[in-house]
Amino acid sequence: MLRSASELGYDPSTLTLVRIFSSIPAAMQTKVTASKMFTDADARFQKILRKATDPDALTLQGMILAKQGPQSHDRLALDSFRRAEKAWEAEAQSSTPSPASGRRSFSIEEGADPDYVGLPEPREPRWEWEVTWALEQARILQKQKRTEEARDLYRVAALELDNPQGFWNLSCLMDGPRDSPERRTYLLKAAISGVQEACRELGVLEKMAAEREGLADKDRASREMMSQEWFRLADGEDLKSIQHEDEE
Repeated sequence: MLRSASELGYDPSTLTLVRIFSSIPAAMQTKVTASKMFTDADARFQKILRKATDPDALTLQGMILAKQGPQSHDRLALDSFRRAEKAWEAEAQSSTPSPASGRRSFSIEEGADPDYVGLPEPREPRWEWEVTWALEQARILQKQKRTEEARDLYRVAALELDNPQGFWNLSCLMDGPRDSPERRTYLLKAAISGVQEACRELGVLEKMAAEREGLADKDRASREMMSQEWFRLADGEDLKSIQHEDEE
């Protein structure tokens, strides 16, 4: 079905097909790239790219370049990601904007629980693979030690697009106290979607909280129980169940 739709000129199917091919293990790449299905799909993909008007195609091209490793490919990948956003902007300018069509400024507010903050409602992606666009671009920038730029893009993935990996990566790049309410909130958002590292970090933070001086016995016991629960989730089968539910 996917191949047929691609051959009939349905661009999203072509992009999905190319994305599947690009995720095949390196050991199988030589065989796959020699297949007629791949060469035909890649030819259609290159035709879409030449138009430079499809943000998903340009995002996919950036992903493929980033996987190739060398710094020169990282630069090309970043350029492709930038062109993806420009393509979306050009398309948006020529059409009637929707309420969720643009990037928004997000404010963090105090929550009812002093350990956490309140987050605003996320928006819809501007194009289908915008989350991937933000995460992959941020990963390259982080590798290049461009931390502030990477953090800004993780904020897009997390606060604007509600992506759990974005919340985890953002929590890792935050300044300030390790157990700040804002960081705890980001960790919680990641953990409840099955990010293992976030579960473990929350276990550490609850253990730290349980060791505070002057804490009432009841509160200390509650913190210790929560710490054990987060560690159990990080290491057990329950986490796999959470991850599976999040993918469905």
